[in-house]
Amino acid sequence: MTFPDLDSLQQEIHTLVELDADTPESTDGDYTIRTTLANKWIRHWEGEDGMLWNELWKTGSFTSTGATSYLLSSQSITDLRRPGGYVYDDLNNLWSVLRKEDIALMKNSDSYYCYFTGDEHVGFTLYFGDYYPATGRTIYIPYFKKATTLTTGSTKPEMSDPYYIVYGVASDLKSSEDPGESDKFFQLAQKSLRDMKIRNLQVPPYMNNQIADRHAMIGKGGFGV
Repeated sequence: MTFPDLDSLQQEIHTLVELDADTPESTDGDYTIRTTLANKWIRHWEGEDGMLWNELWKTGSFTSTGATSYLLSSQSITDLRRPGGYVYDDLNNLWSVLRKEDIALMKNSDSYYCYFTGDEHVGFTLYFGDYYPATGRTIYIPYFKKATTLTTGSTKPEMSDPYYIVYGVASDLKSSEDPGESDKFFQLAQKSLRDMKIRNLQVPPYMNNQIADRHAMIGKGGFGV
């Protein structure tokens, strides 16, 4: 299965659980219940311990007004879950993202840096240090987004193996009626999750996964936030 939409997932789930092709319509209660369960499994995937999913990495952009701070929700960036380690503009100027507690160390520094406040629930604000993009420049913010919530039949999840959702929901639906069958589906869901984690951490052949870390120049390492 390759990036199915919610309707396709509903068909797969119904076939596994009911062993027939009479999939509920979107107005049926069973469709609503299964959609709710599907989104539960998406949240489990999104929040898997220690994982930053490649499928959730994206870049947002907006036009600079010459300000030193921006409320991102006002710039139509509302799905940010965790910022990346840098921000850049269309002139290829690069700002390192620092932790808020490290900003005091940057006084009288000639470095390009920025930081974020807030969280995924209340929203984020981006702050620049002494250097900031000029008016009219395009600001680019790479970040990990929130996973898509399935709402309509055409909505698609991001995960590389959506059978994780299918097996997970099937496990939930069978939990009272047939615990043994429920456990079988649960184990299949966990296998799908393990396989996705392996693929997420794999580096393609001949790809150099080492990049220069600008934080190292000031004694800091890794991504900020």
